[in-house]
Amino acid sequence: MMADRARRVTPAEFVTDNRARLVTGWSALAVGAVALAVGLPVLLQQGEQRRAGFGPTLLPGLLLGLGLAGLLLGGVRLWQALSRHGESFALREDGLVHRVGGASRRVPWADIRLVREARGRGPKWLGYGTHLRVRTGSGADLLVTGYTADARRLAEAIAAGVRGAGAGEVTTVRAWWWPVGSASLLAGVVLSAALWGHAQRVPEPGFDVASPRACAYFSARELTSLRLDEGVRLSDPIDERIVNACQFATQIVSSSGGAYAELVVVHVWSEPAVELAEEWGFTARPDGAEGYELQRVGSARVESCSVLYDISDTASVSVRTMLGGGGSGGCAELLPEAVPELLEKLP
Repeated sequence: MMADRARRVTPAEFVTDNRARLVTGWSALAVGAVALAVGLPVLLQQGEQRRAGFGPTLLPGLLLGLGLAGLLLGGVRLWQALSRHGESFALREDGLVHRVGGASRRVPWADIRLVREARGRGPKWLGYGTHLRVRTGSGADLLVTGYTADARRLAEAIAAGVRGAGAGEVTTVRAWWWPVGSASLLAGVVLSAALWGHAQRVPEPGFDVASPRACAYFSARELTSLRLDEGVRLSDPIDERIVNACQFATQIVSSSGGAYAELVVVHVWSEPAVELAEEWGFTARPDGAEGYELQRVGSARVESCSVLYDISDTASVSVRTMLGGGGSGGCAELLPEAVPELLEKLP
């Protein structure tokens, strides 16, 4: 009796709204393109920023994740709209007729091997209110989604017809894994991009004392333009008041045989500059800058210039330039170009 009732299907046609697919596809592509156009440059510029915790790099990560999701969703919806132009389903007593692009295909109930409906796959406004996959004896699949008019009634009629014919399997699954998997993938992209951006940022002095990159005051581009090698953190400070110590080798060579900056050593101190200047005998800088200068100091081993600056009420930084090549000149002339730029990056 159930078989008789299933075969008494009222003939009806269910048209797929491909225009809605196109609107969804183009909208998703537009959002994705804008998010990528904004997020990718911001992410690539992280090497020029100061590291201040993990939070600031989440924004470009979120934009990158949103952009990739928009491009993927938009691409799928546009492909569906273009490949299924003019799609419709027509119910018949002994099966259904699937029409796409002017061509039609008749599928008897007895030729259907599997009907599987995935519920909870996603929001209705994305076409996931109904998601019914029909597998025929030839292995080809038909897909009924929420973009088809009255998709729920069509899905129930197909399931009833296949049950009545007794030839195929009809199942319903809770597709919780789809939104969970999509959200996990999106979160992975966001966090990976944010972590990458965080790693590219220039650390704050002493931000991570265990990391050899704690001296990365400069980006790779700045190191090249200033002719400096990557900074190396000095693990054994010469004074307990030093909170961070870094050393930069320079790529500067004097063509005239005179003195030149060979090595730059930076110490961040937990005392103000005025107290250290009095202790060390530094004099006020002649250019009127808020700093103190010790003129060239020579010894049997090394000759150097040192400059001391305040960076806060309770902290200061000293920059010692180890000289090579001999020759004459004061510290003002012999300090490498990198020194003032480095001081601007200190807190």
